[in-house]
Amino acid sequence: MTQKELIVAISRKTGYKAEMVENIMAAYIDISIKEFMKKRSIRIRRFGTLRYIQAIVHNGYNPIKGKNEVFKGRNKIKFIPSKMLDKVLNIQEED
Repeated sequence: MTQKELIVAISRKTGYKAEMVENIMAAYIDISIKEFMKKRSIRIRRFGTLRYIQAIVHNGYNPIKGKNEVFKGRNKIKFIPSKMLDKVLNIQEED
């Protein structure tokens, strides 16, 4: 699903104009980026957590260069689903 498709779906579900939903999404993205720049995580109840992770420097094999090298630590965002979302995604099919 693209961002535009998401905006249209939210607009239909809530009854708000697509323009308003787009502004809300833009504000959410801006606020999220500011929080990540402060090295903070974002928790959304019943959905999950966007956790700021700082990977450590580590040694590894680079198959492109064909030799071992040191990889720099990178800043990453990791999504951790909530228990509710995890249950919904992993419902056991009944026989």
